[in-house]
Formats: sequence, C-alpha cells, structure tokens
Amino acid sequence: MAELQALTAEKGLADYLTFTGRAPDKDLFEVLSTMDIGVNPDRVNAMNDKSTMNKIMEYMSLGKAMVQFDVTEWRYSA
Repeated sequence: MAELQALTAEKGLADYLTFTGRAPDKDLFEVLSTMDIGVNPDRVNAMNDKSTMNKIMEYMSLGKAMVQFDVTEWRYSA
C-alpha cells in the first residue's frame, strides 16, 4: 500500500485517488456509486478465465462502465 501511495504522489495523482482499504459493506455501494469507471485489474489466469469476480457484478448493478482484461467468463458475464 505504501508503495502505491508513493507512486500516486510521484505521478501527481494524489488529489484524484483515495486508498480506503477494505470498505465496510454499509459504505460499499455509496462509494461505488460515485465512480465513473470500474476497473478490474485481475489478469488472465486459469481461475479468472472461468470465474466472475463480485466487483464485476457490483459495477454492472450500478450501470457503470468497466475496464478489464479480455477473459472468457467476464466477456460472457458483462
């Protein structure tokens, strides 16, 4: 986390990003509803190729655009 925060500051992005850590369930959808684009950084591997992560369904339930790797299951789900 410290490395990501340092890189964010180095790139001049600290005013645009918030590192919350795990958000309590009661706050999750309030926070997600304020975003413009959902990002799924999970790379292609045997598990991800056959599974859809919860975040994908959460992004979809909020009608958010998503950016993700081209994985078989995600293409099907999304």
